[in-house]
Formats: sequence, C-alpha cells, structure tokens
Amino acid sequence: MHRADDQDTLDLIRAFMSMHVTLVLIGVDIPASGLLREGRLEAASGQRVLPPSRHATAHDLEATQTERRFDLVELDRFRYDTDQQITAWTTHLAGLESALRLLNAEPGMLTSGCMPEYLFTRTNGVVGLLERLIEDGCTEALTSGAECLAETLLDTLPLTLGGPGRDAEAGEIPAVPAASARRPRRRPTPQLRVRRPRPRSLGHSMTGTPLPRSLDPAQGELLAGYLLRLAHQIGISPLDLAHRCGLTAGTTFPTHHLVRLDGNQARQTATVCRLDLPEVHALTLATQTPSYPPLHPVYLGRHQSQIDMANDGWVFTAFSRYCPACLADTAGLPGGSVWQGLWRLPHIFLCTRHHRILDWRCPHCQAPAFSNGYQADGRWRPTQLTPSPRSRLHPAQCRHRPGSGRDTACAQRLYYPSAAGEGPTEAMVHAQQRLSAAARSVAGQQVESLGRPTSPPRFLNDVRAATLATCSTWPATAEALTSTEHLDAVAAHAETLSRAPAERAGAQRDGWLASSVDHPPGDPLRAAALMALVVRILDDPDGQTVLASVLSRLPSSCAGYRRLKRLAPHCSSGMNTAIDESTHLRHGTVGPPALFPQPPSHQGLLDPKNIPPHLPDAWAWPLDELNGPATQLRRDAAIRLVQMTRGGSRAAAARYLGITPGALQSATVTIRAWQKVPGNADAYQDALQRIAEIAAATEAPLSTRLTAPDEMTVGP
Repeated sequence: MHRADDQDTLDLIRAFMSMHVTLVLIGVDIPASGLLREGRLEAASGQRVLPPSRHATAHDLEATQTERRFDLVELDRFRYDTDQQITAWTTHLAGLESALRLLNAEPGMLTSGCMPEYLFTRTNGVVGLLERLIEDGCTEALTSGAECLAETLLDTLPLTLGGPGRDAEAGEIPAVPAASARRPRRRPTPQLRVRRPRPRSLGHSMTGTPLPRSLDPAQGELLAGYLLRLAHQIGISPLDLAHRCGLTAGTTFPTHHLVRLDGNQARQTATVCRLDLPEVHALTLATQTPSYPPLHPVYLGRHQSQIDMANDGWVFTAFSRYCPACLADTAGLPGGSVWQGLWRLPHIFLCTRHHRILDWRCPHCQAPAFSNGYQADGRWRPTQLTPSPRSRLHPAQCRHRPGSGRDTACAQRLYYPSAAGEGPTEAMVHAQQRLSAAARSVAGQQVESLGRPTSPPRFLNDVRAATLATCSTWPATAEALTSTEHLDAVAAHAETLSRAPAERAGAQRDGWLASSVDHPPGDPLRAAALMALVVRILDDPDGQTVLASVLSRLPSSCAGYRRLKRLAPHCSSGMNTAIDESTHLRHGTVGPPALFPQPPSHQGLLDPKNIPPHLPDAWAWPLDELNGPATQLRRDAAIRLVQMTRGGSRAAAARYLGITPGALQSATVTIRAWQKVPGNADAYQDALQRIAEIAAATEAPLSTRLTAPDEMTVGP
C-alpha cells in the first residue's frame, strides 16, 4: 500500500463493515498487497508501512482486526499436469469458444490439436492473460479478415498488460510467460538423429531418461507406428519403450493414446525420444485430422473423453489395415516400414497412391496382421495400441499371436503378399475421395448431400445415418439399387450383424468386424462396397425417396431407430426430410407390410361379427401346430379373417376389431420376422384356411364376440 487510492479503498471497506450485510469481494494477491493490514502513512518515506501485530498470523503475515473479519478463498490459476486438470482447462476453453462469433471459426478451434497446450504455455493458466490473448486475437482476426484463431496468428500478438493506472507492485500486472522461439520446420524424410540430452524443464516431473539416439517421425505416422520403428531401431520391445515414455505401467497398451496425449505423457515422450512437443502431438489423430467430427470433444451433442473417442466405431478399426506396397516402399528407412496413421480410420479403405484396396489379413496365417491374437479359449484378446508389445519384430512383420501367451507371433513379412489385392471400382474411388475430403475440410466449406448444400460434418453424419439405414433394413436398399456393384460384400456384412450377439462374439468369429449397424465393417472390401453404396445414395438428388422408403421399414422399437433419432439433429436438411417422410410412410402402413397379402376369399361365407380380436381355443388349435409366437399369431389370424370376409387393409381390419395401432405394429413386426423362416409362410396359410372353415361351421363364444359391429366403420 503506497498510493492514496489504496488507503481510500481500505476506508471504503471499513465503512462497509459497519453495515449488516455479507460482502463478496474479488481481488488479486490480497495477502501480499497489504490492503487488509491497516497500513499507515510514514512521513519520511511517503509510503504506507505495515506495523507488526500481537495477533495470530494468517498467510504468513500477522493478522489485523480488519483481516480477521474476512475469510480469504484462494482461486488458483489453471494447471496442466493431470487428466483432470487438462479436462478443466479444455472445458474452460470450450466455454470461451462458444462465445466467439468469427465467420471462419470451426468446431474445436480452441480445444483440438495442440491449441489447448499452446494457450496454456502462452498464459500459464491465468484467466486474465487468456482472455486478453483471445480478445487481442479476435481483434486481429477481424482486422486481417482471417475470421479464425490459429497459433500462427496468436504468435504475432505480444501479451502486454502494463498501462496507466496499473501498479505491478500491487499485484495488478501478472507475470507474463516469455514467448519461446519457434523451431524451423524439419524436413519430412525420417532420419536417424543423435542429440545431446536437453535440460529438464522446471516445474515438470519427468522420470524418463533420454535415449542415446532417436528417429524423426515420418509424415502421416501415428504414435503406434513410430514406437514400432524406434523400438526396432534401438533393439528393445515396444512395451519397454512405452514404459520409458510413461505411456503405460503394466502389460497393456491402451489405444486412446492415439487420440491425444495428456501434458505429462507428451512431455515425457518428448524427453525420452528427443522430440519437440509439437512433434509428439503430431503423432496423434487429434492433430493429424483436426476437422474430423468424431475426434471433437463434443460430438453428436455429447461431451466425450479420449476413451469414448477410441471406442467409437468411426475413429478406429478393430485392427489396422495396410498397403503392402507402401510398407515395401518405406522398408529401407531407419527403423523399418512406416504404418500410415490414416489406415486406422474406418472410412479409409483404399490406397490412392497404389490404386488398390487395403489389406488387413496376413498372407501367411490369414489372421488380422495388426492384431493382438486370441487367447487359449479362442476368444480375441483386447485391442492394444501396439499388438504383441513384448515382441521384437520388424515393423512390417505380422504381429498376430495365436493360442497362449507363450506362443510367438507369426512374423510374416507383410510387404510380400501372396496375391495382388483386388482393384477398386470407380464408385469405390469416388466414395473414398468424398469421405477423405469431408474429413479434411476447413470451416466454411460446403458439400452436396441429397441434392442440397451442407457442411462437411453434417455430410459425414448423413453417411453414418445412411449406413444405419442400409444395414438395419437389408436387403431393402439392394432391392431399390439393384445395379450397385459388390452387393454380395454388403450382404455378408449385414448377415454378420443379424447374428445373435453370443454367436458373433464366439471363438475366432468375425463379430469384431461388424460391431454396430451405423459403423463401417472392419473388412476393407466390405467397407468399400458399403461406403460406395451409401455415397451413391447421398450423391443422388432423388436419394431422399430411396432413404424414406428404406427407413420406413425400420421398426420404431429397435435400437437402430433410437440411434437414428439421436443422429437426426446433426444431419443435413435433406436427410431430415427423408426421415420425416419415412415417419409418414410408417404411420400410413402401420408397420412393415406383411410377407403375403390376404385376399377377400370368404366374403358371404363367414360373418365378420362373429370374429373376436383374440381367437378362442376352439378355433386357434391349428396355430398351435406352427410352433410360433402364440399370442401374436392369434391376433394376426383374427385380422386376416376380417380381411378374408370384408376385404380392405390390415389397418382397417384392426380398427374393426378394436385392436390398437401399437398392438398391430407389434404383431406385424413379430409375425413378419417369423414368416421369413422357410416353410412358415405356407404352413400359416394352410392354418388360416382351416381356421376359416372352423369359424364358418361354428359360432364364437358370446364372451369373445364384438358388441356393436354395425356401428363401426371400416376404412378403405
């Protein structure tokens, strides 16, 4: 306290203390400022001095009467050391981002890639510095016309908080971190490098010891492939290298490290591997594909963690695909062949450089080459970041390890395929180009979907919704688009999805290749065929008609329908139009159509007044021989008997019997699925004929008859 304004503030606080109110006051560095210490003006120096007190101490200073009347609550700056601290910092950035109104701002502008760590480095977690930096950055973005915040723009802005009226000694100017000099860009070709150990940064706990030598990351390489090459180069296992980098402490290697690394892990990896922090973050998908919607912290209206992203079927395939020719081209580089990071993305199924569909099986053992193998009971081991992490293999060798943990890996060289891969069709190439362009899009870009312009993220959500519609209602799409190539591959994927979960998850089965109706399959050929079919629908301006017809056959009671409703708000206007139209079609038909129509074959032979909504045992015994769903069969048979006597639609017959639309929907879905079993439809027709003969010869019990059939109207 050395200004007159300081004493005026203290006098004002004392005046407030005489009032019967509770005060909540906010200030910076209150204990050190002396505001509550009752400073006195010293004539000799002109400064306020803080006399000692006989009272108890607080904050290492002796408390005064004024200070004892207040409870100080410390609000510390943000930290960036643990997962919880990083999440809190990222959440704060997401709140700031939602308040910005820049024309070219894209989702994740402040929260994706290396931006959170960059902002923390510039501001040291101080909210005031962060807001000043963002404010100055927005001003520069508006002035320059960039309309977006990026590291290159923020690097040009110094953080200066000094000015008239601000007193550094009073704590009004926080310490501004010094801007670190940016390193020149390195050449992309991987080279073996030897560096002197860098000094350990103050304030960071790094237990890893720098390796004697390291490698430059290759262009497009992810963390898993880089660790394979580096471990092979220095002669240790990938698991040992992961332990040194602090990526794991046990025997498993989590896959979510491919999404992004937290601050401590990134710094320790940089120290051990002699890399710069941006180079480490560039080995993650969040940095390589910052515009890919499933990698955003908020996706489909929900906040998601790194583990949620890793478990999403649109982020990782069960096992990495690969191109043998690409592995052969890079086999001579230091450390061995390079595994491209894009091969892990489910929508990447082609190698555009060598014009071929990617492989995924080993040509020798025919198992997934980048898999962790299966256990002694035949069940697949959980997917890891690097399969068989204890094995010291060349990066291009098959890492599949069958049987018990003592069995060795296959070790077949993957750049020597047994046969040339199948060439892609033009539709597959076009689909790959469309999906890749949408995943790499920038803010403000527009694409076409169902004949209407939309944003790339909404187009990718349309792809997800169309995938769900195709797989949930197969073969409805095949019936509408019979000229599509490789429909057999899509049918094989749909058949896998239709199996019972227990069967799909059995020993050495392919259930892990088809985990959900709205995810691409793991088999690259099946994925290519399915994506080509989906993109063909979305490229067609009349694709809404096809989708509406297909979606109308999706039962509202199934899980796929609920997923579709969750996707709809994030899809394009064209997709929502198709969904709305399918709802009208579904309500018009009240469920999917029956497998065979019921003609009015017994008009005049059977009185519809005697047909009850639930057939009595004396009539329904032929149904008991069918071994089907008894309750639903009796309800459906009653509806068909009314159609046989009066004609009309199933909905009209159900209304005549007093059957609710919900009960009709349930019966239709159940009986339709049962009729698809070979022989059931013909047996059901024979049973209906016998029931009609029994009903014509006898009368229904009085308790089951309709009470006032003449007052009911039958629709057309």
